[in-house]
Amino acid sequence: MLDITTAPDCGNAPKQAYVLDVLSACARGDRDAVAQAVADDWTHRVAGRAATTGAEATDAVIAALSPAGLEAVHFSVLMSHGRLVSAMGTLRAGNEVSDFCCVITFSGHGKNARIAECVTFVASPTHG
Repeated sequence: MLDITTAPDCGNAPKQAYVLDVLSACARGDRDAVAQAVADDWTHRVAGRAATTGAEATDAVIAALSPAGLEAVHFSVLMSHGRLVSAMGTLRAGNEVSDFCCVITFSGHGKNARIAECVTFVASPTHG
């Protein structure tokens, strides 16, 4: 079972909690939950690679945040400002640990806004 943990102050605002749920769904490979959280024409890009949109973007963000053998995800930071939310943490697969950061833009400010864009940064794994 995947172990997901957070720092004590992560998710203390509605958009932060929403992003925590969505990124946790990515790590679990829950495509349906991710697809419901994003706009139909949303965009995802892993830093340094070409952007993807729509269903391809959904698959790409899941792939970026669920490496083979993923055992644990720790969210150390969730910050929000207006339409933006950033999440930072670590992915642990066996004895390999990768730092990650996702910068997410929502389609609007309202509580029904969906994710319009995500840029994901994932560091090469280190042995830890």
